[in-house]
Amino acid sequence: MEDGSAQVLVAREVLDAFPFLAMIINEDYEVVVANTWLAKNFDEPVGGCPFACYEAVYGADEPRLDCPLAESIRTNAPVERELIVCEGCALQIGIYPLLVGDPRGRKLFLDLMKSV
Repeated sequence: MEDGSAQVLVAREVLDAFPFLAMIINEDYEVVVANTWLAKNFDEPVGGCPFACYEAVYGADEPRLDCPLAESIRTNAPVERELIVCEGCALQIGIYPLLVGDPRGRKLFLDLMKSV
């Protein structure tokens, strides 16, 4: 069995296959691991990911009311939605529940975001 750091490296390599923002987040909105696109485009560190997804993407102090993660947590189903994040700027966001949780038992989700 791989240790946690090796699993994070493998996850990052998989996420780096996406040419847009891809991350694994937990049900507390914390980024567990993100692809290197995040660091290149949002000036956020990729290692450790000590921040919430809404901080990194929206620069907000709390989740948006229309956040698709909240719906996915509630329904345990994938949610895809277009969100306006600023004037003339929209993101297509897909949240996909994963079949595994984190070591503390929290649900994990694949979060894919691209500009539209």
